Amino acid sequence: MKDIQAVVFFKRIEGDQYRVSMRSKGAVDIGAIAKTYGGGGHKNAAGCSAAGAIDTLKKTFVEQIERAIDGRPADY
Repeated sequence: MKDIQAVVFFKRIEGDQYRVSMRSKGAVDIGAIAKTYGGGGHKNAAGCSAAGAIDTLKKTFVEQIERAIDGRPADY
């Protein structure tokens, strides 16, 4: 568990609508990711809503979190 720097959870609301919750530790700023989707929160705990195919959403959020872990700017 020490190697885990961030997690993302998807809760389906209806159809292709999801509530996205993210948590991170250390310098990983997932709050910035949530804000780009109209969400909010803090550097290490944030959430937002997103719509689309779950496979696409997973890929998109994982890519953005990986960029945050690497300290690279967001690619939105």
